[in-house]
Amino acid sequence: MGVCTAFHVVMGDLAVHLLQGLIGEEVTQNQRVLLIFAIGWLVVLPLSLTLTSDSILLSTTAVVGFTCFMVVVGSCGYVCFMDAVKGNILSNLPSSAMMEGVHVVLLISVVMSIPSIIQPCRQAIGTLLFEQQVNGTFSVKGDMSLCQHIATTSILLFLTMTAGILVQDVETVLGVVGTTTGAIICYIFPSLMQSKLRKGTVSGKVDHAARIYF
Repeated sequence: MGVCTAFHVVMGDLAVHLLQGLIGEEVTQNQRVLLIFAIGWLVVLPLSLTLTSDSILLSTTAVVGFTCFMVVVGSCGYVCFMDAVKGNILSNLPSSAMMEGVHVVLLISVVMSIPSIIQPCRQAIGTLLFEQQVNGTFSVKGDMSLCQHIATTSILLFLTMTAGILVQDVETVLGVVGTTTGAIICYIFPSLMQSKLRKGTVSGKVDHAARIYF
């Protein structure tokens, strides 16, 4: 959800830049909000509802697009501008017809990537909340009914879109995601897994008793 929020921020920045070029004047905050909601509900939501775990077209397109931008605009941009590079590296480059085309292609790539991010998040929620256990285990498919599928996708999109509107700095979003998930993956989850595995052992019972006592 954090990465999806960052993508909404980037999507908003790109869309605002293109709209400013079309209308020739500064885009207001209200116009930015309407623009993000319009793209989200009219484009991203239908794509997210139709995307399944077997659909690889959007994922492949997004990966290829971002790889090209990373190698060409990213690497070459850092070599050219070094410490002067901005958070959005495209802002360092002069405005031209080619750069407008780059913004359009990047916007399309971002929009097509959001459904690919929502899909595994929706699958995890489906496994956690809706899927029934079989012989004490989950199939980890995240199967859900049509209503649950639509409701979960809409809620995920609304929450991440709202967060992307409120926090307009993509660096802040990625910083929060990196610090929280990094600590969880590196320290909290391994400890919980170890505690779970040692729960029935003698040392595990001693540790549990010690934690209760202290």
